[in-house]
Amino acid sequence: PQSGCKTHPSTGSQGQRAEACIDKKTGKEKRISLVTKNKIFRGFISQARADSIKFKDVTSDNWFSSKENMIDIKIKHKKDFVLPVKSNRTLAVSEQDRRECNFISIESLRLEAGYTSNVYLSGKPSLTPVNPIPHSSP
Repeated sequence: PQSGCKTHPSTGSQGQRAEACIDKKTGKEKRISLVTKNKIFRGFISQARADSIKFKDVTSDNWFSSKENMIDIKIKHKKDFVLPVKSNRTLAVSEQDRRECNFISIESLRLEAGYTSNVYLSGKPSLTPVNPIPHSSP
C-alpha cells in the first residue's frame, strides 16, 4: 500500500480491494484499485471456463484489448478473439516479416470493408494469425 493510504474492501464484483488515497494534484480523496481491469477481465474468462461455459471466442471493446489479454485468450485458453485495437498498434503482414521484425502500424494498411488477412502482432509470444477487420463508416 502507498504511504498514507487506507485499504478498504471494495464493493467490486470479484471482491477486489481498493486503497483510499489523497490525489496530490487535487487534494481530494480517491480510490485506487489493487486489481487492474485487465486482470479482472482475464479472471472472468477463467471463471467462465471453470464453470464449463462453452464459447469459441471472446469479444470486447478496446478497453480490454491489451497484449496481455490477447495472449491469455489465445495461448492459455486457446480461444479466438475479436478486440478492436488502436491504429498505432504495430503488426507484420507475414510470418517472414514477423521473424525479421518488419512491423508497420495498422493505420498504414489500406483495408477495405470485408477484407481480411492474417497478420502478426509485435511482441512475444507471437499471436498468429490475427485478422484485421476494418471499421466501416455508417
